[in-house]
Amino acid sequence: MSISMGTTVKMLIILALLGCALAPASAEVLLQHESNLTGSLGSFNLVSVVSQSGGIFHYEYTLSYYDAYLNRPLTGFSVGNMSRLEYQNAGNLTPAPGAFADPVYNSLQDSIQWNATAVMPEDNIVKFWYDSPHGYTLVDVTSYGGAYIASGKTLGLAVPEPGVLSMFGVGIAGVGMGLMRKIRPRKR
Repeated sequence: MSISMGTTVKMLIILALLGCALAPASAEVLLQHESNLTGSLGSFNLVSVVSQSGGIFHYEYTLSYYDAYLNRPLTGFSVGNMSRLEYQNAGNLTPAPGAFADPVYNSLQDSIQWNATAVMPEDNIVKFWYDSPHGYTLVDVTSYGGAYIASGKTLGLAVPEPGVLSMFGVGIAGVGMGLMRKIRPRKR
C-alpha cells in the first residue's frame, strides 16, 4: 500500500499538534507559591497564583507589606522574563485605579514591569496580573520604591518544554519536505 506525500504531510501535522496537546503544560493546573521580598524598601509577602484555562496561563501576584520602612510608597513592580516570552492582558489593582501603568509586551525587555509615580497601598495590598501561553518556573521579582528595592523569587514565564518544540519541529519539517517534493520537477 502506498501513501501519498499529501497524506504523509497531514499525518505529520496531526502528530505535531497531538504532541503539543499532550505536553505536560496542557493539564488544568492551579499552583500557589508564597515568598518573601526583602531589601532596603522593607519586607513584603508575595503570593503568586498560576492557573490555566484553554491553553492560556493566568499569573496573579498579591504583594502585601508586613514591614515597610518609613511607609515608603511603591514606584514599580517587576517580574523577570529573561527569555522575553510574550504576554498580554497585564493589569493591576491598587487603591488609585490607573496609578500603575500596565506593561505591554516588548520583545526587547527582559522583565514585565509595572511603573507608577508613587502608590501607598491601601490595607498594604497591591495586585498585579497578566496572561501568557507559556508555562511557569521560578524567576526574580523586585518591588521598587524610588531608589529602594525589595527582591526575591516568584512564579513567572518559562521557556517552552523541549518535547513540545521538537514535536512542532518534526511537523514543520514534514510540511517543508512535502512542499519541496511538490515544487521540484520529477526526473523521469
